[in-house]
Amino acid sequence: MASASSDTCIQYVGAHLIWPHWDLQRLARCLEPRSLLALFASCATLRERLRAPVSILQQAKGSVANCQHLLKVQQALSMLEHELGQASQGQHRAAGQDIASYNMPADGAFTKAAADLLSLEQSLDHEIYYVYAHDWELRPGRLDSKKGTWVKQCTKFSWELNQNQKFYVPQGVAMPVQQIARVIDPEELMRHEWGSHHLRVWLKPSVLHVLAERSNNWFVYWPHFEDRGDLRIAANCDTWLKRSTQMSNDMQNFELVYVPKHVPLQLACGASLVEEPWEKNRHQHVHLHRMVRLAAPPMTVKQENYEILIGQGFNREESVLSGMSLPAFN
Repeated sequence: MASASSDTCIQYVGAHLIWPHWDLQRLARCLEPRSLLALFASCATLRERLRAPVSILQQAKGSVANCQHLLKVQQALSMLEHELGQASQGQHRAAGQDIASYNMPADGAFTKAAADLLSLEQSLDHEIYYVYAHDWELRPGRLDSKKGTWVKQCTKFSWELNQNQKFYVPQGVAMPVQQIARVIDPEELMRHEWGSHHLRVWLKPSVLHVLAERSNNWFVYWPHFEDRGDLRIAANCDTWLKRSTQMSNDMQNFELVYVPKHVPLQLACGASLVEEPWEKNRHQHVHLHRMVRLAAPPMTVKQENYEILIGQGFNREESVLSGMSLPAFN
C-alpha cells in the first residue's frame, strides 16, 4: 500500500521510495537507451512522463552522447513546469533549495537517494569534443599529446574556429578522458578530407574548466622583457610570446607570436614562475621563463606564416602597427 508525505510529493510503497514524477527525467538521463525504452513501454503513466526524453533519443538515433544537451534542457523544463505548478498552489519552495532538502522524509531515505543520484550524475556528466588523432597517443583513461595541438568543438580546421571553440594543449600533457570513439556524424566527417582522422572524446567539465582557465596563458623568456610596472611588460629585443616553454625552434608556427622590440603587453596578473609539471623539465633554461596571463588576447597580423604582435584585444585604437616596419623572416 502506498503512503505519502504531507504534500504527497514523496511517496512510498512499503519501505520503497517512489521517485517524484517531476524529477523522472533526471533519472532517465542516467539510463542506457534500451533500459529507457523498456521503462517507456512498461505502462501508460511512464509512457506519458518519458515521452519527451524518448522522442529526443529517437531523433538522435539512439545516441545519448549526441543529445545530452537536449536532455538537460528537457529536464530543466520539466522542473520549471513543476515549480510553476507548485507556485500556483502556494507551495513554491525557497529559491536555492535543492532536491535533497525538498520535502525531505524524516528517516532521511530521500536525502540519501538524492545524494546518490547527484554523485552518479557528476560521474556521468561530460561534453563531447574532437581531437586530431595523429597528435595524440592513446592510453587507458587518457590521451597524451605528442605535440602542441587543439581540443575542438567540431572537426573544422583549427584556424577556422574562434578562441571559444577550441582549447590549446601543449606537448607532453596527459588529458583524462571518459571515453574515446571514432567520428560517425556525417556532418563532421564531410567537413574536409581529414574528418575521419579525428576522434571523439568525452571530457568532464572539470577538465574543460582547466583548459579554459589556461587559454590566455603564455610563456616568455624573461631576460628579453622589462617590467614597466602596473602589470605592463615590454620586449627589450625582438622575441617570442610562446604557448609553452619549449625552445622556439622546436615549436609550430601557431604556437608562437613574434614580439617586436619595445612592443608592450598588458597582463592580468603578475608574471609567475613556471610551475606546470609538463613545462618545468623541458630543458635547462626553463627557470629563465615566466608564465604570463594576458589581460586581453593578442592582436596579430600574419606575415610569411608567422603571427606578429601589434597590440591586444582591448586597444585596437592604440595598435602599434602604425609606423612599425614588419620583420622579414628568412
